[in-house]
Amino acid sequence: MTGSPTGGTGSGAPEPGRAATSPAAPGDGLRRLAGALLRPVMPLLAARQGLRHADGLFHPPLPPGRPRTPAAKKLPMREITVTTSRDGLPLRGWVVPGRGPHTVIACHGMGRTKSMALGHIEMFHRAGYHVLAYDMRNHGESGHDRARGDMAERFTSDLLDVVRTVAADPELGGGEIALLGFSLSTWPSLWVPARSEVPVAAVICDSGPAYDVRGGLGHFAGLRRGQLPEELRGSFSFAVYQQVFQIMCMAKLAMRDWPPDLSSVPTRLMFIGSSEDTIVPPEQVERVARQYPGAEYWVASGALHMNGLRIVREEYRRRVLDFLAGAFADGPRAAAASGGAGASGDAGAAGAPGAPGVSGATGESAVPSGAAGAEGASGVSGASGASGAAGGPGAGRKSGASGESGATRASGGPGTRKAGRSGAGRPARAVTGG
Repeated sequence: MTGSPTGGTGSGAPEPGRAATSPAAPGDGLRRLAGALLRPVMPLLAARQGLRHADGLFHPPLPPGRPRTPAAKKLPMREITVTTSRDGLPLRGWVVPGRGPHTVIACHGMGRTKSMALGHIEMFHRAGYHVLAYDMRNHGESGHDRARGDMAERFTSDLLDVVRTVAADPELGGGEIALLGFSLSTWPSLWVPARSEVPVAAVICDSGPAYDVRGGLGHFAGLRRGQLPEELRGSFSFAVYQQVFQIMCMAKLAMRDWPPDLSSVPTRLMFIGSSEDTIVPPEQVERVARQYPGAEYWVASGALHMNGLRIVREEYRRRVLDFLAGAFADGPRAAAASGGAGASGDAGAAGAPGAPGVSGATGESAVPSGAAGAEGASGVSGASGASGAAGGPGAGRKSGASGESGATRASGGPGTRKAGRSGAGRPARAVTGG
């Protein structure tokens, strides 16, 4: 007989038309049995994980390593503690003094600390502004609470306390105030102007906020899918996780009146999206910007979440500092000093003492002056031929760089403007749609 005892060909290969099989590993049967037994409780495990992650969003673990301070960039600094009026928590911060008189309050993103804003702190300091950066509650060196609800109100109340502290500080309280928020902190940054008894001249929102908050949380949960235990990544288990995460985050935030109504305040607004942002897509930021007449919207080309300054440094710096110079020149103190003329564009806003790189212009809104904007004098580079855009209270204004057109008004939202992406000579794109 030429065949093998088993009827095979004797070559060790499977017979034609018969699939090759491998012997089952000893543990395969046990794993299948365990999977079958666990299948009914997978939704409960997924829900538990969603609860944990929702809580961790507002009570994150501390980042590893020692935090960097402004001293690492050889910047002057002093430490400051703000005690919250709501519950007496200490908020730890730094003051980096500038030449004055205006101050920028820098917040940070979710799970980060004030150290993440060091590049922005340096930028504002070198432009002549004071900077106060602080750790939000439950972050960094600030106090931690046990709260599981009303987090949006808590973060907003804390920022209001920081604004009051700046206004009362002998070194910081002599000029205008601007807020810089990243991602999570853009929410309270937008709520504060209408609630603060201290006028806020400008708000800059970088990499946020999302217009559709619940949908954005679901999107964020999707980004975490690959980090879940393998047994929770299946379609049904993950759907449970995602729904629980969304519902609990919204319940913890307890957001009201979103986006907030800022029609009663003259605060200038600037929104910065990042073209490669997978966490808060720029389209979501743009939808918020459309709600506010006169708001500026710019997309940092090639940037990821919260790293626009790193990727397009010079353009980021120019746009942000030009925006701030204009907002400070026409801010509440400048308007009061000139009898309110500067806000309407009838007279130059020359009444803000020490406003870096800003010159008044008869008969039109003041814009950063190219002659006065040299590095070291103000850190703001003026743009040739740029002019302020006329607008109502709170209308934003962007000076165009030489060879690049200024931001155009939106056709979809009155007064909302969108600056073009990076690249000199490229015309700005208007916001379109509803």
